[in-house]
Amino acid sequence: MLTGVTTSGGSGTNAGSYLLTASGSDGNYALTFVDGVLSIDKAALTVTANDATKTYDGLAWSGGNGVRFEGFVDSEDATVLDGQLEYGGSSQGAVQAGDYLIGLSGLASDNYAIAYLDGRLLIESSPGNGRSPSLPDGLAAGHIERPVRQYEREQLLLVGMAGTGAARQGRMADLPLQVEENLVRLDE
Repeated sequence: MLTGVTTSGGSGTNAGSYLLTASGSDGNYALTFVDGVLSIDKAALTVTANDATKTYDGLAWSGGNGVRFEGFVDSEDATVLDGQLEYGGSSQGAVQAGDYLIGLSGLASDNYAIAYLDGRLLIESSPGNGRSPSLPDGLAAGHIERPVRQYEREQLLLVGMAGTGAARQGRMADLPLQVEENLVRLDE
């Protein structure tokens, strides 16, 4: 049995690396010690923007609708995070009826690896006239067509907007829009 050997270091609660050392001597053995390292990785934390819906009112959207956190450990909460939550994405300044992304950024932490998930802002058409307030006077759905250049069509394919209805990906399937081979048409 070894006697006279001690260890030190190697303890921590925050993410990082901690040195472990051993030292000492024993009358029966020639001892060699090799330092070790205790590594504590950051915990994964997901911050998700809450979805929001509003009826068209002619006012620009600003900010967000709150967030949800998933991944805090040891009963911690947002008070342990640094920085300030910032809202971004296509929702900022959005006025017209449509579907927009609510983006997030701005938080930091020594102990958490932060990932952000966008939320959705849906601005619904105002009731009453049966047409989107974004249409110019005298036009109704089905009257708006615009030629699409090849590079624009390629971009629309990348974001899942080409085709109609279920052929589109995710939230894009709900938009009243057709992207055909060489034009964009607002559906009725």
